[in-house]
Amino acid sequence: MDINMPTVSISSNAVLESQRRRVSLQVTDWFRENGSDPHHVIVHFHEIPVMYYFVGGIPMLGKRANTHPVDSDFQWASILCTVGQHRTREYLQGLSQFLWKTLGAEGMIHFVCRFNLVDPRETHYADSGTLVVTEQAEKELQ
Repeated sequence: MDINMPTVSISSNAVLESQRRRVSLQVTDWFRENGSDPHHVIVHFHEIPVMYYFVGGIPMLGKRANTHPVDSDFQWASILCTVGQHRTREYLQGLSQFLWKTLGAEGMIHFVCRFNLVDPRETHYADSGTLVVTEQAEKELQ
C-alpha cells in the first residue's frame, strides 16, 4: 500500500463544483486501483482567472471565456502530480493518460501534466493528532 500522500494539483479555467467533485472522486479511485490508500489521496484545484495563464505568450481564454465565468467543462489544464519516486514510467504515463481523458481530452485546447517524484521519507502528515513520518508508517505496514 502506497502511503506517500499522492497529490494532484489542477490549475484550470473555472469549472462547476460538480465537475471538481467528479474529477476528485475519479482520481481517488484511480490511485486506489493502483495501490494507494484512498484516504491519503489529495486533489486540489486552482481556478485561474482569464489573462493569468499564458502559453507561448497567448492567454488560455477557453472557448467561452468571455461569456461564461464558470464553465461546465475543462477548457485547459496544467497539472502537477506529486507521487513516490519509486513509480515507473508506465505508471506516470498511465496517470497522465487517465487525467487527460478524465478532464475531457479532445475538447481541451491545452493540457500539460508534470510529475514531482518524492522520497517517501520526505512526506510527513498528521494522523489523529500525531505527526507521522511515512518511513515509520511503512515499517508498521510490513
